[in-house]
Amino acid sequence: MSTVVKHLIGSVTEANDDWRKTVVLGGSGKVIAGYAQTQAMPGPCSPGWFSGESTLILGVEAKPKELSTTVTQIEWHIPVPPSDMKGYDAGFMVIATKRVFGGLHSAVFGAKVDVFLNDITKEDFKLEVIPPQHSDYFHRPIIPDSLPRIAPLDRCGTIYAWPLDEHDLNLTSPNQIVRVRTGRNATWDVDYVAIVLNVRRRRLRGTVWRTAEVVAAAILGALATRFLG
Repeated sequence: MSTVVKHLIGSVTEANDDWRKTVVLGGSGKVIAGYAQTQAMPGPCSPGWFSGESTLILGVEAKPKELSTTVTQIEWHIPVPPSDMKGYDAGFMVIATKRVFGGLHSAVFGAKVDVFLNDITKEDFKLEVIPPQHSDYFHRPIIPDSLPRIAPLDRCGTIYAWPLDEHDLNLTSPNQIVRVRTGRNATWDVDYVAIVLNVRRRRLRGTVWRTAEVVAAAILGALATRFLG
């Protein structure tokens, strides 16, 4: 049975000198298939599993300690400004969880997970490792060194980041669509989904043009003073 989760807030787009980010809450996801729960919804999830209204827990349809038999699919629509997508140098798709022991996990070896951006597969894998201090099979990847520390992502205990390839972004769409499919017995606590883009080259190019305009204006002014003054 599919469940539509009510959107809690809109997206947030912020910037620093070199990076642009567009972030939506995990709780804004739309359930395409299976089951997911927010803090405001009745369901089997313990209140302690939620970090607040931002959290969406995928794949939990049974009572705690029981296993899910449902494949869950969730979509997040991220309205990245077209100006940010033009001429970006590098970028990441990010899914982040506030809790250290949240994130993507399963009590069962081999639970399957697929991650897509605009229907392009970014990752598909099985949960087969129990990291230190964890009781479940848990996906805890290394965070790329080039991923900037930008709020609210930098306040999250578990971060998944995928570098963007050249054709990952849909330049003609008002939204970039992140889709996650968790297999049977897999659950994923999601607080934020984001597209983060580095626009340093574009910013520097704009600075060069502005500098050139100022220099050209000064030269023209000097010539005008010399020949007309």
